Amino acid sequence: MDFGADHVAGALPEVLAAVATALGPEAGPAASYGGDAWTAKAVDAVRDVFEQPDAEVLLLVNGTATNALALACLTPPYGSTYCSRNAHIATSECGAPEFFSGGAKLELVDADADGKLVLDTLESRLASRAANPKAPHQNVPSAVSVTQPTEDGGVYSVAEIEAIAGLAHKHNMLVHMDGARFANALQAESQATPAEMTWKAGVDVLSLGTTKNGTLCCEAIVFFTSAQSRLAEARFRCKRAGHFLEKQRFLAAQMLAYLKDDLWLRSARNANDRASDLARGIAATPGCSLVRQPAINILFVEMDKAVIAALRDRGIQLSLTAGSEESRGTPEDPERRARFRMCTQWSTTSSHIDDFLCILREVCSANAAAPTQLHA
Repeated sequence: MDFGADHVAGALPEVLAAVATALGPEAGPAASYGGDAWTAKAVDAVRDVFEQPDAEVLLLVNGTATNALALACLTPPYGSTYCSRNAHIATSECGAPEFFSGGAKLELVDADADGKLVLDTLESRLASRAANPKAPHQNVPSAVSVTQPTEDGGVYSVAEIEAIAGLAHKHNMLVHMDGARFANALQAESQATPAEMTWKAGVDVLSLGTTKNGTLCCEAIVFFTSAQSRLAEARFRCKRAGHFLEKQRFLAAQMLAYLKDDLWLRSARNANDRASDLARGIAATPGCSLVRQPAINILFVEMDKAVIAALRDRGIQLSLTAGSEESRGTPEDPERRARFRMCTQWSTTSSHIDDFLCILREVCSANAAAPTQLHA
């Protein structure tokens, strides 16, 4: 049982079938480097979903490249991108945004408990920079990047995105959205459409993730109308970075299957719903607590380190980063308690949740009955 991450799950059957159809022995030859019919259809499918017939779409194989290459098109080497202190581009992409932009700087902004940019802090930083330009001695503010949803499981409302975008545009900056789990955020904000959560709210470029939600490896840079002029540059950058695939229909087939008949939304809804089920069960288990109620398929849990060790002994994977979390422990009881992340996936079933909760209750009961032995 693996709750360590959402990308540990396999691929949706519909996605696998589409890839087999597009590249199987009966598929025949197709134009390379995105000149095939599959890619054209995939681009149109993305445009339809976002109600943007003029959007430009590039397909890539992973999220780091998608974010880094998108930002490189928005930020010159002497520019800077403002993002939350815990944004994926700042903590988990090995300097790729700086590398692909040729040296552009990431300006880190404080985040709230949900991992969202603090608007007042961003506004103060930008106002201070505008009042003291010091050109050419400082980087030029060029873009703001928001992660939707955040690494802490928070979801920006449409109004919050509009406020950030309005501030960025006021300072002649473009807005990038890291949407690695975009479908999960959309299901959490169920009243919003993809268009309302992105370009209608002021987002200029979207990194649309699908891999965490059931494809093999397919992400997309979506340039909305305000950023269409960046497409030609993006193509050259993708080629130079090794992300211009010969058999691009491999990616296009995945995207087509993913978006067809709302498969992407149904998959994200299942992951979110199972996280809610998991949260209720954990909260009801003595000795366990939630850091906060989950909005998407990510939840943060607190329990005894001995319980975590016992769960792992039972073959349960809890978090790819749990080791560092455990070493710090919780602020209230760093020696005994620990916080860690759990993720549900598109493929998580109610039975998986029930089985885990059954084991958790057994382990917690044993921990309560013999704490000295378990903590030893």
